[in-house]
Amino acid sequence: MTDHSPDPANPTDRFERFAATVGDLDSDFYAEERQRDVWNEASAVGFQVLLWGVPLVATVLLWTVRASALVPVAALLVPWAVAVVTTLTYARRRGVDPRHVESTSAQPLRLSLFALVVAAAASGVTVAAAQFDAPSTIESFLRGAAQGGAFGLGVIALGALVIAFRERRRRTRAAASPEPPDEDARD
Repeated sequence: MTDHSPDPANPTDRFERFAATVGDLDSDFYAEERQRDVWNEASAVGFQVLLWGVPLVATVLLWTVRASALVPVAALLVPWAVAVVTTLTYARRRGVDPRHVESTSAQPLRLSLFALVVAAAASGVTVAAAQFDAPSTIESFLRGAAQGGAFGLGVIALGALVIAFRERRRRTRAAASPEPPDEDARD
């Protein structure tokens, strides 16, 4: 198997130099394999919290605080997007296709995240639209459509999460239970 980790002593481009510097990849900390694996798992958990938490907080802020939350939410989403793009770019540079997922249970999770991001965007559009003078009928229609769409996407996201967790639990149970004997082996 080819080692795709960057060589901190010999980075090939700016991105790899950036990753090696920010990640301190030549540190003695990474020398011990178990410690490195646990740290990578912890980083993945932290990234998932960031990936799900920021759009959720952005949506809640826009729904509750309204117009005064537009700038802080935008400021929150920019570093979130940078973290996501950096993670995906790093994986691609190391030879891992982030879109290739061996488990189909990840599809509902991706749908949930997409719905959450769209709900945050719809909330932002709703809040921004409320700042402009428009005929009350059009404004009311647009606001209702955006809020209904955001709520519907939230319901879809929740449903997709439930499906994903049930599928994961089913697979975990199936993997833990002993396999039934092969009938051809008895003959």
